[in-house]
Amino acid sequence: LDALEESGGLLHIQAGTEREPGLRDSIIELIRARPELDVLWFGSQDCFEAEDLPNLLCSVFPGAHLDMVSSFSSEAQQRVVLGTDHAPKGFHSASTGHLPYEDIQSGVSQAREQLSEMAPGVGEAVASGNFERVRSRPRAGKKTRP
Repeated sequence: LDALEESGGLLHIQAGTEREPGLRDSIIELIRARPELDVLWFGSQDCFEAEDLPNLLCSVFPGAHLDMVSSFSSEAQQRVVLGTDHAPKGFHSASTGHLPYEDIQSGVSQAREQLSEMAPGVGEAVASGNFERVRSRPRAGKKTRP
């Protein structure tokens, strides 16, 4: 984690907490303890419910996951970033059959349609603005990331 902070890296956590209730608190504690470390958390509703963590991003996929964004609080919407969890056509993807699209290209097409239907500014924020805002935020004693 020290190396990620120093290099300006991003920690990606893929963890659902349904079967391990204490895991949510451990992840939140880690994110709070490392305010200089940007964290992208996938796979947990807890991410969207976490508060006051400027270094936390939560990913959603096109389809039902992306449709849920409109029901989130404005604070939670500011943490959402778009993912696909799929490989390009012709490459193996562990997500095949688990998502409502067969490859990254189809997921992007679906996402474009869904993002265009969101409230003004929300689609742009989810597509790239939230990620850019978190990744370019000022750091205590550190350079701003490119």
